[in-house]
Amino acid sequence: MEDTLEDWFRREILPHEAALMRFIARKSTNANDAQDIRHDIYIRILEAAERSRPSSPKAFLFSVTRNLLIDRARRDRIVAIDLLEDMDTLRVLIDDVTPVHASGCELADWRVAYMSPCASPAIEPTLTIAPPKFCIAPI
Repeated sequence: MEDTLEDWFRREILPHEAALMRFIARKSTNANDAQDIRHDIYIRILEAAERSRPSSPKAFLFSVTRNLLIDRARRDRIVAIDLLEDMDTLRVLIDDVTPVHASGCELADWRVAYMSPCASPAIEPTLTIAPPKFCIAPI
């Protein structure tokens, strides 16, 4: 007599739950989503096992987990078109957002502007040694 899907799941998948949760916590970008991720994995496993039981359930479990985490990472990188349309309403003059060093010289990059106030004394001279003629011209 063949096992029911529920019996198979309890016997082959649930014993790996602790290892699964450790794997999710280690690989996921948001530890708060671990329970939701586990739930989605179990749904995918059950749907696949209804069609055909995997020959290696543990390997299948972690393969499904890896694929789900990849899918979620891809989905999180997608920017909604609505958000991009809202950017047009935020038009400001470049002079309003151009970073300027304390010396009055515009900084070439916003990353340098954020780094400048917290630079160590060893780095700070490199940010201020440019004489005004080497400053970036205002746009």
